[in-house]
Amino acid sequence: MRNPETPAPAGAARGGSGAARGGRAGHFRISSLVWPVYAPTFLLAIGTGFLLPVLPRFASDMGATIGFIGLAIAAVGIGNMAGDVPAGMLVERVGRKRAMLIATAGIGLSAVGAGLSPGLPMLLAMRLLAGAFMAVWGVSRHVYIADVVPNRQRGRSLAMFGGVSRIGTFLGPLAGGYLGQFAGLQWAFFAQAAIASGTFGLVAAAVRETPEAPMPPGARPPPYTALVGTLARHRHSFMTAGLFAVCLGFIRTGRETLVPLSGEAIGLTVADIGLILSVSSAIDMTMFAPAGFLMDRFGRKWASMPCVLILSAGVALVPFANSYAALMLAGVVIGLGNGVGSGINLTLGADLAPEENRAEFLGVWRLIGDSGRAAGPAVIGQIGQAAALTVSGLATAGIGAFSAVVLLMFVPETLARRQRRSRGP
Repeated sequence: MRNPETPAPAGAARGGSGAARGGRAGHFRISSLVWPVYAPTFLLAIGTGFLLPVLPRFASDMGATIGFIGLAIAAVGIGNMAGDVPAGMLVERVGRKRAMLIATAGIGLSAVGAGLSPGLPMLLAMRLLAGAFMAVWGVSRHVYIADVVPNRQRGRSLAMFGGVSRIGTFLGPLAGGYLGQFAGLQWAFFAQAAIASGTFGLVAAAVRETPEAPMPPGARPPPYTALVGTLARHRHSFMTAGLFAVCLGFIRTGRETLVPLSGEAIGLTVADIGLILSVSSAIDMTMFAPAGFLMDRFGRKWASMPCVLILSAGVALVPFANSYAALMLAGVVIGLGNGVGSGINLTLGADLAPEENRAEFLGVWRLIGDSGRAAGPAVIGQIGQAAALTVSGLATAGIGAFSAVVLLMFVPETLARRQRRSRGP
């Protein structure tokens, strides 16, 4: 039943059938997402970036070993993966806006708890908790966009969403590093909490619940039943498009491992490697507008296919780069390829998600994508240790080529055909 205080989003396409329906896209304005979606996303991305340069030193000062520091850094990702599916169930039952409020409050409280941690166990627990709340945030905003944005404008909307996240994550570490150095390490955690509090207020003021959520209590199936039903009905999408999402996540995070390892192997300084990664990220950030145009004008595959092929080519260059200039070239190619695919996994998930149980579907979808991102660095490191760095790079590029085959042969085009025809050549 529609929330009486909320007007129906004009032309919102519905779910996986949205690929067929398309929606009255002419009545929707992407600018309407600035305050409810883009501004909160930008703020939380900056807050997350605050901790990237601070967390290792903070844990080390508490007596953590290198292994525990790595676990503390990975804890957010672990909590995120563990929370993806439960987050989908929660969003479907409490609504998109309420879930966003729960998420921002939880992120802020976990940041305060981490900053005040008396020991390593509490720090680890708070980081795991932060990851779980970030899963709630990720699923709720993904479902919200799928609810309100028509199929033919999702590519631009979600590419911009990805670009905003990248910019925030790019800026956050710089501010967090200076804050930690001059004010104290724990103040980076408190600053993240303050940003989360501001985001809570912005969500409360700017986000309106969508007509699709929450379902009336009597109409809700038990959570387990809804989840199993979603997995069964959409298993083909999870096995095909989901496999592509896993491979793309793998090569995206794999590059973050390969470039530093290759730079170290050829004797580059940390500053040199940092500059290569920064240039790559800067190019990545500039590509979200072309990526969105390609997805909405020609089709999702017109962005995702160049993404995996260019990204794979860049990754294949990395282990053969024997100089600073060669590794910089590889980083530029990687940034270009990754940027062309800005928002592609989010767009595919939103297109394929059904009108019913949309949040459960996207919770599973995000878990699938997160598993690829989590596996990339670990698998590449093990291959490099067992064989050679060259083998790791070529194997990662091979996974990218495999994902292109999966995309071409088994994943349907999800941009509404009717809308593509209506625009003419």
